[in-house]
Amino acid sequence: MKSTSGKITSTKEISLSKASKVLSKFVHVENGASQAVSSYLRRALASFDELVQLHKDLKATKPVRKPRKPEQESSTLDGETVKQEENEGSEGKRHKKRRKSEESSLKKEKKRRRIEGED
Repeated sequence: MKSTSGKITSTKEISLSKASKVLSKFVHVENGASQAVSSYLRRALASFDELVQLHKDLKATKPVRKPRKPEQESSTLDGETVKQEENEGSEGKRHKKRRKSEESSLKKEKKRRRIEGED
């Protein structure tokens, strides 16, 4: 088996379809590769082409996403206004839980005051 060597000419990322095109050009040019290597390259090209087609099919059947809703304002129990975003991430969920806990505490405090006659 002959040894081969080469060097990296670029580290820029390329799309899957472009990689498939580059591999296709390499496979279809006479590169002096053995029959086994040529066969391997053709199989690799066929796999790349299948993957490109799968990505195209998935893009075509991808459901249309609804745009994010703008920030909404909601009032808390003590009258302060708090901005609230739809589709919150994990931090937003934690903030939401903390706010619910605070609201629950405020409800309990108001109820206690009403019962004790302070309100």
